[in-house]
Amino acid sequence: MTKKIIFAYKKEKENSSKINLESKKILGFWLYLMSDCIIFASFFSVYFVIKSSSMHFFLNKNTISLKTVFLETLVLLFSSFSCGISFLHFQKRKIKKMYYWLFLTLILGLLFLCIEVFEMYNFIKHGFSPQKNGLLSSIFTLLSVHAIHIFSGLIWIIFIISQTYLSGINKKNYTNFFCFSLFWHFLDIIWLFLYSFIYLIGLL
Repeated sequence: MTKKIIFAYKKEKENSSKINLESKKILGFWLYLMSDCIIFASFFSVYFVIKSSSMHFFLNKNTISLKTVFLETLVLLFSSFSCGISFLHFQKRKIKKMYYWLFLTLILGLLFLCIEVFEMYNFIKHGFSPQKNGLLSSIFTLLSVHAIHIFSGLIWIIFIISQTYLSGINKKNYTNFFCFSLFWHFLDIIWLFLYSFIYLIGLL
């Protein structure tokens, strides 16, 4: 009887330490997101300061297609939606549906990244390279940092799929997926700022 009590106590303690570890991982990730917010806020501040002192803005109907950027925005927003649906299926242990929606998120994210890189190439093609002036440097920095984050997210998706395939649904994979979901939604918010301040207001 005493051995059973000791075993149950050790088991409970072990589970408790695992839960605490996963909670610390989530807290650590929130701190990372806040630091990322500060980085993007700094880049946006530089952009606004330089833009306020610039006489002309480079965007016009010849250098950019608002329809393309709007489509790009829809692609990213829908990828965020598919990511959320995939996470719901993960919680319900519907693994096949989870894979389906996560693959869709991967494809949409890849499509978005291709369009974003094409937009930057289009700017350079029209003679608006980052070396031209400080304003263009700040814009390319913002777009490039966002694109790098998207690329990291795509690698993360592949990692989640492989980990879930190898070890199934467990607490560790849940934490991993939860953090990725936060990260992907965070990139959506950053993109909405980029879309509003660089593309929409930039054309006014």
